[in-house]
Amino acid sequence: MNNLDDRYKIVKEIFNHQLRVTEHEDNKAGRIILSISFIATAAASIFNTFLYNHIQLVIYSIDVIPLIFLVIIIFTILGVYIILWGIGPKYTNVNKIEEEPYCPTSIFYFVKICKEDSNKWKKYLNSEDINIIKEKAIEDLINESHTIANRIDKKDFFIYWGKRCFYISLISTIIMTILGVYIYI
Repeated sequence: MNNLDDRYKIVKEIFNHQLRVTEHEDNKAGRIILSISFIATAAASIFNTFLYNHIQLVIYSIDVIPLIFLVIIIFTILGVYIILWGIGPKYTNVNKIEEEPYCPTSIFYFVKICKEDSNKWKKYLNSEDINIIKEKAIEDLINESHTIANRIDKKDFFIYWGKRCFYISLISTIIMTILGVYIYI
């Protein structure tokens, strides 16, 4: 095995690791959104029960229970929006300057691949010199690993704040429930 093969193997493992991490973050976001939807459903059911039983907590002529329910809804929607914004794709496409001999912008990144001329793309990959393709693959995997790592960092930021919104919804649901039960008793 030559040095180019060893470098490709290492860089490919780095790239695969980044993919596994981003998949883990996406799964985490899915679990949080599922939890948020459960809390929102529970809050709506509890609020509906309070309305049906005419349970009110009026402070300074404001019914606090609908106000708390409004906070729950606002933070639930905000939390889901933040998380979805964080995990959603945000790809940028850099226009490439035509060069001779032809070299694709990327051989891994689909947003760039789909902009390539199909015939030139195929001809390049069927090239006689496999080392040129390996060198390009190594370069692209390094760039893609960095891009994915940046996306993971951004996902983590949005998931963090989405979870905070979830916690506010959860705490508000607990407060609304305790107040409603206290008033009912």
